[in-house]
Amino acid sequence: MTTLRWCWRKDLAGFRGISEMDRAGFLLLLEWFENFRLRHELPAGREAARAFWQAEVNREGRPREAWSRKGLRPTRLSKWRRAVLRRVA
Repeated sequence: MTTLRWCWRKDLAGFRGISEMDRAGFLLLLEWFENFRLRHELPAGREAARAFWQAEVNREGRPREAWSRKGLRPTRLSKWRRAVLRRVA
């Protein structure tokens, strides 16, 4: 099976609804997801996003910080979760 690499930079560059700081954070997450997806030879889609989230982010024994500046909500992790699990084609 041939799995093609998705260019997330182009998608993020065209999106005006996020700050540069959030854009950098989403790019980090999307590159992490893309590497996972290719390593496991998964087609781009919701199932790959769910597998990534469970295997890499919500993995047992891997404690997570809130990843947010003090007093700001939602946390970066919750933003990433919404982006990955709802936005992937």
